[in-house]
Amino acid sequence: MILLAPLLEGDPLQPTANKLLEEIRKGKITAVCSVVSLQEVAYVLKREHRTPEQIRESVRLLRTIPNLGWLALTPKSADRAFEWMPRYGTALSDSLLAATVEEAGLAGIVTADDDFKRLPDITIFSPQQALGSRKP
Repeated sequence: MILLAPLLEGDPLQPTANKLLEEIRKGKITAVCSVVSLQEVAYVLKREHRTPEQIRESVRLLRTIPNLGWLALTPKSADRAFEWMPRYGTALSDSLLAATVEEAGLAGIVTADDDFKRLPDITIFSPQQALGSRKP
């Protein structure tokens, strides 16, 4: 996960994620995230034995990244996610993220997670593709 990689030592996605987040901070890439991503970050950090205070601070820092917007989860997105889970065999969190993207009418989702490729209605962009789309 792009938001998580900078928080995990040795994550192979970390250099690319750091570049991508820096371009977002500078306003060179327009980006939004689902609040579902914050739950995923907290879950993984807890699994990594981070303290509640460390998790809270990490989530706070992510929420305050300049130029990064946040999308709320709606009942409509949840309904769509629950349709996709059995149809495509996707995890709940991935289905919720993708449904949020669809409901917001976004071009697609930036991810390094191949599980999203199971969802035929969602366009997938790699972090490298997103870096190539930045504004001059």
